[in-house]
Amino acid sequence: MRIYQAWQNGRRLSYWTYLGVWLPMAAGILIKGPITPLLALTTLGALVAWHREIRWLRLIRPLNGLLIVAAITLPWAILVTLATDGAFLDVALRNDLVAKVQSGQESHGAPIGTYLMLLPLLIWPGSLLLPRAASQASLLLSHVESRFLIAWILPFWVIIELVPTKLPHYPLPVIPAIAVLLVCAVNAPLAGRLNGKFTDLIRRYAAVGLEWIMLAAGPVIGMMMIWVALTYGGTTGGRAFAFAMLACGAVAGCLWLSWLWHRRGGIRYVAGVVALGALFHFIVIAGLFPALSRIHLARAISDHLDTLKASPAAIAAAGIHEPSLVFALGHDLLLVDGQEAALFLAEAPNGLAIIESRQQDDFVTMSRQLQLDLTMIHQLEGFNMSKGQDVQIFLYRSTPFDQNAPKS
Repeated sequence: MRIYQAWQNGRRLSYWTYLGVWLPMAAGILIKGPITPLLALTTLGALVAWHREIRWLRLIRPLNGLLIVAAITLPWAILVTLATDGAFLDVALRNDLVAKVQSGQESHGAPIGTYLMLLPLLIWPGSLLLPRAASQASLLLSHVESRFLIAWILPFWVIIELVPTKLPHYPLPVIPAIAVLLVCAVNAPLAGRLNGKFTDLIRRYAAVGLEWIMLAAGPVIGMMMIWVALTYGGTTGGRAFAFAMLACGAVAGCLWLSWLWHRRGGIRYVAGVVALGALFHFIVIAGLFPALSRIHLARAISDHLDTLKASPAAIAAAGIHEPSLVFALGHDLLLVDGQEAALFLAEAPNGLAIIESRQQDDFVTMSRQLQLDLTMIHQLEGFNMSKGQDVQIFLYRSTPFDQNAPKS
């Protein structure tokens, strides 16, 4: 933004200012892959299209910047390629990124416009300022900083709407820009300046209606928290429900202060809404979600393994490939399918196989062919958040495998 401001205002910047673009770019690539350069390209492309001028991009020194990014990111790319024989980048780009672009991956497909419809919920209670910000659109476009923020938001938003796979965290890269724009609308009139025209009247009623919709998002969120606690609380449902009620209390406080702000104005009410909104998110993230036992499958499996007298020498998981499993059970966990899990137990009789119900038939069939003597030591059920599915998990162990045993 600083470089764009300097170009618009005719100011000169230090030669090294461009490093503020490319060093964070390199860090972003290492952390989140292609999302950072994609966001930069969409923002710059929108600004170039808006001004119909591309020469100002020389200020970011693209050649020097690309060399810096390459110097920082290429060593990692080379090392991870050598360490995995190219499998890591192949899976990340072809099986993950391309799959999400082509179709709704892992039961997370949704139509275009989903994020726009969910925006009041995604940024609540900040969404209470959306009607006032929308009414100031023409004024915002006249400011350099606002134009940059809008160029940051709109093109990237269009892309994530077009991608078939929809996940709640996809809009996160543009949330800071939305937040700054909303702050600009704190003291703005609800429908902008009114000049007595019929169109002004329509605009005002539309703004009032939109504000009521934003207010209604609060009770919806409160009911969602109660439903989540009742549905996914499981063995810790009582604690989850208590946190859900605390979250509803924070929502009620936000609505009350929002109503006072709507009637009286004043920054103190907005500050109160922000504080209660932060409290709401803290309660949900630090209290409610950890108390939902049905979604913490890895924790449930780990807790049961702690009760075993003899720990398994090795563990393989079929059908449940959650990253949390690796953190809970250790980096030596094998991620396999049902048939491979049976082969694993045949070669590692002191091992443990974690089988999701959709892989159980293949696992049992292969185990019979291998004449394994299986023992199901535990069964649990829960909800796989990554795939949006109710799941049943079975834990199996086997007696030692005898290669000389006669076939039936």
